[in-house]
Amino acid sequence: MKRSIFAIAVVIFTTLAVTNTIQAQKINSSPLMEAPIVSANEEMSSDNNANTISKEDVNQKALRHFERKFKTAKNAKWTTLKDGFMARFKDNDIIERVFYHANGNLAGTLKGYNADKMLEEIRSIIKGNYNGYAITYVDEAEVVNVPGTTAYIVHLRGVEDLKVVRVIDGEIDVLFDSEKNISNPKRF
Repeated sequence: MKRSIFAIAVVIFTTLAVTNTIQAQKINSSPLMEAPIVSANEEMSSDNNANTISKEDVNQKALRHFERKFKTAKNAKWTTLKDGFMARFKDNDIIERVFYHANGNLAGTLKGYNADKMLEEIRSIIKGNYNGYAITYVDEAEVVNVPGTTAYIVHLRGVEDLKVVRVIDGEIDVLFDSEKNISNPKRF
């Protein structure tokens, strides 16, 4: 239960990112290959979110933690979730989301950024396995209950295909491969 809010959010954001950018059409057709690959972090503006709330409506424990830990955050937008709160802000071209449980405890964070902000270690792992693919966007997820484990969801573009891979502890698994899922891009 403690990880459920954050785990669901990561799955939803990744699913939205893939389904918003991949259409059920032939992979060799130009519209698909010219479609921008964006993360849900880029796609979903908190300004359009009907659940945006003021700071006064946020759990005070969460608000105090946020203001202490994220001192450089400017113009954070707060949103209510089913079982908690989320703060969203942009810092140094990195879109950050911070998730809190309803009781104000930190659940985790989700950062979204372009390839130029990616850790060299993760870039090397990706390039070693997917040479010839361009890294179009990275989502970096940390869950409080799993300390020291960061998941990187990396969006890749090849010459004729698209992939979304996850890197955890140096291990890679494929979340989406357009060559294998052409008939049903929503499934991965």
